[in-house]
Parts: sequence; C-alpha cells; structure tokens
Amino acid sequence: SSEASSNNSNSEASSSDGSDAFAGFKQSFGSFASQFASSSSSNADEQGSTSRKESLQKRMQQVLSNVRREVSEAVLPRQEGYSLTRAYEGPAYEAPNTPYEGSTALAAVKQPETKFNKLLSDLYEKFGGHPIFAKLRGVGLTNNPVYRKGQELADDLRDKYETSDHPAVHKVEDVKERLFGMSETASAMALIRSRDPRFDMSRLLQGVRFDAPIVVKAFLTHDVATLKAHCGPELLERLDGTFRYFEQQGLFEDPTILFTGEPELVELKLVEDEPLVVVQFACQQLKCTRDKFGNVMDGSPNSIQRVIYFWGLQQEHAGTVLPDGRVLPPRWVIKDMMWQSMLALV
Repeated sequence: SSEASSNNSNSEASSSDGSDAFAGFKQSFGSFASQFASSSSSNADEQGSTSRKESLQKRMQQVLSNVRREVSEAVLPRQEGYSLTRAYEGPAYEAPNTPYEGSTALAAVKQPETKFNKLLSDLYEKFGGHPIFAKLRGVGLTNNPVYRKGQELADDLRDKYETSDHPAVHKVEDVKERLFGMSETASAMALIRSRDPRFDMSRLLQGVRFDAPIVVKAFLTHDVATLKAHCGPELLERLDGTFRYFEQQGLFEDPTILFTGEPELVELKLVEDEPLVVVQFACQQLKCTRDKFGNVMDGSPNSIQRVIYFWGLQQEHAGTVLPDGRVLPPRWVIKDMMWQSMLALV
C-alpha cells in the first residue's frame, strides 16, 4: 500500500510537471506568435512606406528633369541641329541584283467558313434546285434593255451634274466640302505625315534656322555648288540669271551676315497636289555692292539693313535608306526663295 501511494504521488507530480511544461510552452509560443505578427505588420508598413517613398522620388525626379530641360532650353545656348534641305551624298542601301529563285506558284488557301455563309450554303443546297430559283439564275440582268436604259440615264444625269455651272450645284458642292472634306492645310499635313510619320514642324523650323546662314551666304557669294545641294532646279535656273547679270556688270555684294533671326511659319498649302511650307526669317547684313576694283557702287560698308527671306519648301516623296538599315526622313527642297529689304538700321 505504501508503494502504491508512492507511485500515485509520483504520477501526480509527473502529470503536474507535464501540464506546467505544456503551459509554459503555450505561453512562450503565444508570445512568439504575437511578436511575429507585430514584426510582420511592421514590415508590411515599412514596405508600403518604402514603395510610397520610391514612387514619390520618381515623380520628383521626373518633375526636376522637366524643369531642368525647360530651363536649359530657355536660358542656355541652343545646340544647333542638322540640315533638312541639303541633299544626302553619303552611301545608301542598294537592293541586290540577284534574281528571286523562290517559288512563284499560287497556293489556294481555304478560308474558315462563318456561320452565316454556312447557313446560306445550306439554303442553297435545299432550295437551289427549285424551278423558280433556276429560272431567276437564268435571267441576265445586265442584258435586260430596261436595265441598260436606266444605266444610260444615270450616266447622263451624272455628267450633267458634274459639268453644270448652276449656282445651286456649286452651293451643294461647297456644303459637301465643308461637311465631309478637309481643309487645304489639313490635307497638306496629312500628306506630309504619310511620307514622314515622325514629322514635327518645330524640327523643320530648327532645320531652317541651321540652313539659313549657309544658303544666304551662298546666295550672296554666287556659290552655285552649295545652292545646288539645297535648292531645286527651277530656283537654280532663276538665280543663275541673276548671277550672270551681276557678273556681266562686274558687281559683287558684301556677304557679311551679322545676325539671323528665328524662322516663322507663314503658310502650309498644296501646290499641284504637293505640300508646300512657306517660312520666313530675317537677316541683318551689310548693304554694300562693289565693282571688280573694290569701289563702292551701292550702299556703304557701314550700312546695315534688315532683309526678310521667304522660302518655299517642298517635301520629297521618300527618304533615304542607309546601309545599316536606318532611314533618313524625306528631304525638304527649297523650291522658291524671295527676299525683301527693309529700312537700314545704321
């Protein structure tokens, strides 16, 4: 009995020790879980705040880069562009002359049949052999005299309408043009962008700003080779007559250019279904004409005048493909040039 009581007491002690150990493990696990939850929530909060900070930093960097670009364009000296009117003289891509040796046979491709076509084919299979449908198929509509008479009448009415000078017809055509047609400027811009999808008018004006001193100096010095690289044949022919007159008279103009102003867009229109961009810019240059002995025949070496030049630029049909695959945009040819001298500044 004494041994049984001792065994019972030992079992009770061991059970109490196990329950105490389990309670301690449960308490430690609960504290660990609460610490893990708090740490995970704090990590999530830290990650969210970090992502918000990164997005804010990206936005600030974008704003600063935009402000820096605007300030640099407005304050710092502008970097010159490149010529848009000079003819390209470098190497270009040439298509190989080797004949094509592949297959040239026509292949029949079976198109997937739609539900509507399938329904029509089923109806034709069911009722196509009926006598009424067979009779309708045998009737030639175009050979019918009534149909031919109506077609001739419609053609006559169309011809009379197109060649009529009645004010009502012109009024109807004007209304149709306003409602369904594009303006001349929009049509010219659409044609330009069809040839050069990346066309930008500001970039064209920058190219004129780059070419203006070169072309004007070549015009004043009668440099036909330089003008030939920028101008069209019609303008070269007209300038050649002016140059020959000066050479016959033995006169030479002072080619000094003091300042070239910013180009401005004057007009965008269609001339013989081709887009023509008219721009203008002003130059400050010396008004002095000398003879072959250096004597001043017109103006003065100290006379500064403001000359306004007008250029008519016409876009070529296609660009130039380089050997490496790059494509240069279509060139803008100077088709016409006019100038007007203003009052002397000095």
